[in-house]
Amino acid sequence: MGQYDLPASLKFVYQQTGQKVHYVGHSLGTTMFFSAFTDWKVDELVKSATLLSPIAFLKHMTTLVGNIAAHAYLGEIVGTFGIPFLDLKIEPLSPIEFAFCNVPGVDCWTLSAIFTGPNCCMNASTVNLFLHSNPQATSIKNLVHLSQNIRTGVFSKYDYGNPASNLEHYGVPEAPVYDLEISIPKHFPLLLCYGGKDALSDPKDVYRILSDLRSHTNIHEIYIDHYAHLDFINGITAKDILFPDVVNFMKEYN
Repeated sequence: MGQYDLPASLKFVYQQTGQKVHYVGHSLGTTMFFSAFTDWKVDELVKSATLLSPIAFLKHMTTLVGNIAAHAYLGEIVGTFGIPFLDLKIEPLSPIEFAFCNVPGVDCWTLSAIFTGPNCCMNASTVNLFLHSNPQATSIKNLVHLSQNIRTGVFSKYDYGNPASNLEHYGVPEAPVYDLEISIPKHFPLLLCYGGKDALSDPKDVYRILSDLRSHTNIHEIYIDHYAHLDFINGITAKDILFPDVVNFMKEYN
């Protein structure tokens, strides 16, 4: 996604408008953005980047479901059955999701805390709107890649499992590590927004990103102690305590 999909999208925008963009990514959208710097010149198409719940390192991720799946090699096991992707929006799963979340007394935003941490500021009436497009589908290879980074605690490219395959894809026997300090230009404007209750983008892992970028000159951060993973995009208070600062950041580097 960072190597092919993201530059294709941004190049299309540039070809149509002649303008660079202000990039805003959430969760995996930040991961692909971090990885992109290794493969192409991001700053030729992007003015600035706002990264909500940024994920590069996953060593301190606290979501129990994710940790169990990663350490049980669940993605790898599913892949051996020839299943190429995971899509929870297909029949009959999607109708089951809607039916369950519309049972009186059931709050699916609260249940989402199992995966995301305790989101503080969700509007219960928006669950159905969220379920129309979420959770989004992803490839099994992507899940395996994330699981590898959870187990190793490093931010690296996909490990093909043996030196010969890695050598074929990367020219080296081990999956290369993404070096954020070297790959991201020191002048590039970045705004990292993270929360104290986030079970996926744990503050300790965000601190590691900030540590790697300590020599960079345009790094900004917003920490909201009571926010978890989904509050940054679905929280009813985000328009008041987060988005104005994001807009001002973009204006600063317009």
